[in-house]
Amino acid sequence: MAMTGDAYTLRIEIEIEGAPSDLNFEEVEVTIAGIRKTMSSGEIKYDEEKREISIPFTQEETFKLRGKHKVDVRVKFAGGDVIGTSAGYLEHHESQSKQVI
Repeated sequence: MAMTGDAYTLRIEIEIEGAPSDLNFEEVEVTIAGIRKTMSSGEIKYDEEKREISIPFTQEETFKLRGKHKVDVRVKFAGGDVIGTSAGYLEHHESQSKQVI
């Protein structure tokens, strides 16, 4: 659980049956409520051991999130295939502060 105005890295586990061990992502898109984060190959941080991608969120972005929202993820591979899925839910409690620090 997070609070509006938090800056953090969201870690999303990626498991694809039959995929090569060295997944080569060209783009990653994460959508939560009205926030759409995209990252291209040079920006994507993928932990092969944990099979996780790391998506950074800023204070400005999370100030827009209140309540519980579905997290959608789509990945584009170097070969052009695009696969999307739901990554669960993320809940934000409203902060009393409305200032970026």
